[in-house]
Amino acid sequence: MMALKLIVLLSLLLFFSHANSWAGGGPENVFLVVNQNSPESLTVANHYIELRKIPPTNVFYLAYPPLKAATSGPEFTLHVLDPLFKEIEQRKLTNQIDYVVYSTNFPWRVDFGKSFPGETFPREMNPIVSPTSATFLYAFIQHKRKEMMNLGANFYCAPFNPMFVASRGFRSSYRWSLGGRRAGAEGLPYMLSAMLGVTSVPGNTVDEIAWYLKRAAGADGTSPKGTIYYAKNDTIRSTVRDKEFPDAARLVQTTGVRAEIFTGFYPLNKSDIAGVTCGHSLVNPAVSKSIHLPGAFCDNFTSAGGQFLPNKGQTCISEFLRLGAAGACGSIVEPYAIPMKFPNASFNVHYVHGCSLAESYYQSVSAPFQQILIGDPLCQPWAKIPAVKLKGLENKAVLAGKVEFSATAENAEEGVASFRLFIDGSLHEESRPNDSLELDTTTLADGYHEIRVVAVDSTPIETQGRWIGEVTVKNGTDAIQLSINKDSLSPASGQLVLNLFATTAVPAEVYGNGKKLGVVATGTGHLSVGKLKIGSGPITFQAVSTGEPQLRSRPVVAMIPWVKPAAP
Repeated sequence: MMALKLIVLLSLLLFFSHANSWAGGGPENVFLVVNQNSPESLTVANHYIELRKIPPTNVFYLAYPPLKAATSGPEFTLHVLDPLFKEIEQRKLTNQIDYVVYSTNFPWRVDFGKSFPGETFPREMNPIVSPTSATFLYAFIQHKRKEMMNLGANFYCAPFNPMFVASRGFRSSYRWSLGGRRAGAEGLPYMLSAMLGVTSVPGNTVDEIAWYLKRAAGADGTSPKGTIYYAKNDTIRSTVRDKEFPDAARLVQTTGVRAEIFTGFYPLNKSDIAGVTCGHSLVNPAVSKSIHLPGAFCDNFTSAGGQFLPNKGQTCISEFLRLGAAGACGSIVEPYAIPMKFPNASFNVHYVHGCSLAESYYQSVSAPFQQILIGDPLCQPWAKIPAVKLKGLENKAVLAGKVEFSATAENAEEGVASFRLFIDGSLHEESRPNDSLELDTTTLADGYHEIRVVAVDSTPIETQGRWIGEVTVKNGTDAIQLSINKDSLSPASGQLVLNLFATTAVPAEVYGNGKKLGVVATGTGHLSVGKLKIGSGPITFQAVSTGEPQLRSRPVVAMIPWVKPAAP
């Protein structure tokens, strides 16, 4: 009761003056944090940016020690959390960011003991927190509230209801009260968060991470013809939560998705795994001879699933990802078999309702602080994704002056609530269905611009669909062009050479996936960039002149080969 009173007290103390968050659940709502000191982090991010079409404006390159597996709460707050939230605000993205996603080579374990000097925590409330949970619970950290370790700290999560599970879309501007109910200013805010992968042993390789992220992105809206499996056995890792399995399986089946409860530790010889909920220290999925479908989420209730340390003697969540799962969660410290620290049985119900992987996860874990979420948080295999079409604006159009156009959407389950216009990744305008959108090109730089129109449906999940295209603005006579020296793409070359030509002799900045690579002083010339500084994989390069009028080149996409770092 005392813990509950503390959480209610916290909800009364917190008040944040966010702007309304108008859209969530898509690439425009992701803030991707990349460790610029790590070629692996850069490479994984490059693949994810391409797969998910993350706008360059939403990518943040942060310098951090690349081989640091653990850190303290004050250090993580000072060097990671504070800078990223400050950057979101400075870029004027506060009203559209709902997910903070870390690439690789960030700590997977954060000790918040030093953040609360003089406090004594029971062993089951050990203040060892994952970076994804620390980010989700950022409001507690900003206000120095130890209740982040409370078993009911996540108000977005509702207790499992055996009769009915209400699924709700997430927005960072929303406030939540106990039981997963929307609230006013007195409620608690959160921020969805996940890590794309961990590369330290026994984690996954860069190639494995890129592969399972590709499978996850391809699973969206496919309604996999697979089975959700619930493993039941007589160990405490099962008995603390398997009483919910029959009702959960029934609720999954009411959506038309198969669900099966079996006695054992892991599905054996199955070719249709769309998800697994299990509990055992060693489930060894690699020898199960089972096939994990794209989009599958694996949840194993055990002590060390999220501890990326060799020879722990328990199955690490990297094993599920290695077999192609879209995501998995695991404990970073001994959780003491407390079921509130793991997803309750509603996870798969939210997932088959069409929620994203991250929305489903955080709606089902009331005390996430000791769990780490790894994988693709945007994956939504059972979503009914609206198909957006435009009238009055064509892809690759050359535009001048003001342009008025409209949007429609097919396959929206209960109609469309609104359309949002994004220009170069930033939210520009919102319209109701049947209203027009306007693009005033006189306010834009001449040259290339990316246009996105996002439809948000009228369901409580607020599923999105989008049209992504490009236009060339031509209100003046000047232009800038970017190309890549083909010889520099060779794996033997450690430098990438970019060529610029501009009709005006003003400085031009060159970017690769949103990362500033350098400046060509006269707008025309060459720029040489070390490949280790940009990572490998697909990278989109663009040049932007800094003069008046500003000019933007057409982007160039190149596949950069892996360059092995020199031995220390």
